[in-house]
Amino acid sequence: MSEVSAALEAILFSSNRPLKLRELQHATDTDRIGVESALDELRQSLEGRGVMVMRHHDEIHLATRPQYAAAVRRALRPEVSGRLSA
Repeated sequence: MSEVSAALEAILFSSNRPLKLRELQHATDTDRIGVESALDELRQSLEGRGVMVMRHHDEIHLATRPQYAAAVRRALRPEVSGRLSA
């Protein structure tokens, strides 16, 4: 995995929101073509893994693969507690 691709993975993993392509260019000091290429590389390296690169127009983020969504929901749901005493 290239340095830029690894940096994009770390940035997208750490972000709590989708990031614009321009933000990724600025963060990695890479031109648009370089970021696009690194995103393709990251996308390929995540094949068969639990997360994937999602893109909507100019915004990119990491997301859970749909087939693992139920397991993630079960793991992260709030604990259900019994009734409270009076």
